[in-house]
Amino acid sequence: MTTLRHDDQFVDSSNPLPVTHRPVTPLDTHFDSSVVATVESVPEGARELHFLACQNPNGVDIFLQLFDFEAGDITLGTTVPKQSYLIPASGWLDERWNPDAPMLFRDKMSYAATTTVTGSTAPGTGIVLNMGVRP
Repeated sequence: MTTLRHDDQFVDSSNPLPVTHRPVTPLDTHFDSSVVATVESVPEGARELHFLACQNPNGVDIFLQLFDFEAGDITLGTTVPKQSYLIPASGWLDERWNPDAPMLFRDKMSYAATTTVTGSTAPGTGIVLNMGVRP
């Protein structure tokens, strides 16, 4: 039998050691309808990336670059991204991380879309970006 103690720990009568459950913080979402080669930052406080969904309306492949820096500290084409994801021509990207192992950001979560993996040239049309983040 499992019981909840006053200190928010569960105790199983067959196992006397308490099991602590981490409180679940709901995901915040971030939406951008036109990501281009202008670096933008996710709102203050986002440190964990849980899902990433992008749609590329262009007839050529596009790359979504993710950075672990404030937007003003990034020079596209020079600053190395934390990750760079291919979004196929007229296609989409759907990445989801294990809830217990999201992608972590130390500083600030920032992003841009370019025509090459670490480049600085903007796509003809901006990509659509949806993110699930948590502080």
